[in-house]
Amino acid sequence: MERSLDGVNGWAMVITAAPNSTGEDDAGLAVRTKYYYRVRSTNSAGDSGYSNVASATTLAWSEFSTGNPPSRIETAMADIGGSKVLLFGGIDGSTLLADTWEFDESVHAWAQYATSGVIPPVRRGHMMAFAGGSKAILFGGIDGSTLLADTWEYDASTHAWAQYNIAGSVPPARYYSQMAYTGGTTMVLFGGL
Repeated sequence: MERSLDGVNGWAMVITAAPNSTGEDDAGLAVRTKYYYRVRSTNSAGDSGYSNVASATTLAWSEFSTGNPPSRIETAMADIGGSKVLLFGGIDGSTLLADTWEFDESVHAWAQYATSGVIPPVRRGHMMAFAGGSKAILFGGIDGSTLLADTWEYDASTHAWAQYNIAGSVPPARYYSQMAYTGGTTMVLFGGL
């Protein structure tokens, strides 16, 4: 297996795999760097041609210690466009929460928002998903003893929550589900208790 930093030049042999190998690790790489790879086989008849070029980017965790939300479990997070992520609710071990936080990756900082208008009640085990633009949708969860089937929209441009009153069929109350945005005005909600 050969590696390059641009996928065109500077190819270097990094791994000689054992016969019938289906995967190898390339260790000791720089973080946040894109690497390109190609492979070829060798036997008594000679070398094969090179494979198509594949790429992978190394990642790294970063810890930010300023203004973090209190520790919690059973919370939900969703992309809200640009470089921001929304965090809402959960439980801090004994107290149910209904607080709204945004993390802005571009400045590596959390900010808590005292949102305008009505906010969703305390809950845990709820679902949230990106809804396009600067919005996220929250659904369900449990308020301690009652399963919830309410739907809320958060708009990061105004830091406001609004409850949806949905006509027609509404998913049954649930928690511990998964929800994803599929584009346009469509969400997929799956599973849960």
